[in-house]
Amino acid sequence: MDTAAVGTKLKGIMTALVTPLDKNGNVDETKLRDLVSRQIKAGIHGFLVLGGTGEYCALSRAERVRAVESTVNESKGRVVVIAGVLDPGIGDSIESGLAFKKAGADALLTLVPYYVHPTQEGIHDFFMRVCDAINMPIMIYNIPYRTMVNCLPETVERLVDDDKRIVGIKQCNTNLAESIDLVRRAGDRIALFSGEDFLFPSQFMIGMKNAMIASTNLIPDLWMDIYDKLVSGKYEEAFKLHKELYPLIKAIYAETNPGPMKWGMNKIGLPGGELSIPLVEPSAATKENLLAAMKNWKLV
Repeated sequence: MDTAAVGTKLKGIMTALVTPLDKNGNVDETKLRDLVSRQIKAGIHGFLVLGGTGEYCALSRAERVRAVESTVNESKGRVVVIAGVLDPGIGDSIESGLAFKKAGADALLTLVPYYVHPTQEGIHDFFMRVCDAINMPIMIYNIPYRTMVNCLPETVERLVDDDKRIVGIKQCNTNLAESIDLVRRAGDRIALFSGEDFLFPSQFMIGMKNAMIASTNLIPDLWMDIYDKLVSGKYEEAFKLHKELYPLIKAIYAETNPGPMKWGMNKIGLPGGELSIPLVEPSAATKENLLAAMKNWKLV
């Protein structure tokens, strides 16, 4: 699939998939394919496999490739599959990206380089090098509260100007002013995805029309309802539903994601699988709060 074709499919609500693991910390392909199938039936528009929710850093390179292959094979071209590349350095980023390209991913969500805390010029050069080395559609993954590095809207605009293989961004940035600037600079040329479950309806109203979020693993139907209301102009209904969901979303993120998420999924028979080290089972208080919120929505 070429860059232009992928760009037309980058829209709507996409799930940042959990990676179901077995007790040995390896990908449980049966559960992963089951989860993908359930999500597609719920109407989800695409997948991010191997994001932070997918426990990228805990998996070996071989297991990451298995996760991408399983998601691609189960999706069967029905929805777009984006593979996360969360390596800190250029060498590993390129190696991972090439492996995921071979595994069948439609695009890569490449994390802004971290640890060395690059300048904006360095961020620009990094993405140019990734585009040239891998030659496939690339999305920028900007999550400064995790990386301590922020890809500024003007840098995104420059990247879009300089390379057509930059097709989108997942913006995990709670600064709405920067989101407005991002929409102003690049909103008519690339796909803008909110990565914030708490903020997506607000970001939709300023022009960020898509979301790539994690709580859809547990409640895809409710998120599709919010999205349908937003695109239909039923804004008050969408915001009302989102506010009502707040306690559930808060409980899901009460501890490091995807700990509570996987626990909640497993509780109701969804294929969440095991957690990887260093994540641990949620505390009793978090379980109690999440269970109460799930009962409120008749999930249990």
